Amino acid sequence: MTFSLWHRKYVFSGEVVGSETYNLGPATTCTALKLTAPAAMHRVERRLHARHDVSHDEVTRASFWLGGRDARPQESEVNVEAPVWSGRVMNLSGGGLHVRASFEAAKYLEVGDIVGIHLMFGSEDQAAFLDAQLRHCQRDNEMALMGFQFLEPDEPRKGDARALRLIREKIRARQKPQPVAV
Repeated sequence: MTFSLWHRKYVFSGEVVGSETYNLGPATTCTALKLTAPAAMHRVERRLHARHDVSHDEVTRASFWLGGRDARPQESEVNVEAPVWSGRVMNLSGGGLHVRASFEAAKYLEVGDIVGIHLMFGSEDQAAFLDAQLRHCQRDNEMALMGFQFLEPDEPRKGDARALRLIREKIRARQKPQPVAV
């Protein structure tokens, strides 16, 4: 679900548990969905960020699952009902990323879904956990190109700033000119 409040846009996910009819006045009724209370609400902000295309010799992988980073299934829980997909990061910015993943993931996800993302940078022991929203998805043969926008929680949590700082550091390091051997 998304809604705007003043100049900010918010997004959250919840489960539909039914519907109910409400009286809005004389001879006016309306039916509305009843949702579970959201576990987290995220503020969505569009900012311009430098985008870095990840070359084939750089290994940057992303694993993702439905429901946000706190909904990450434990290894023993990963199954058809709680799948975790993974793919190669094609490009990355401080605001989001593009992932090339199996088209199987695209069958389960819809534009607007909130996912948790675990980014892994090469053979380094550096990783970031973030919440993101699927913004677009397009088929590429047996694969899918999926665009995710990072979400800023309404109340920052431990690790959020560190994860975004790590991503920005990786982008800056990859954009520096490499020395040429003479």
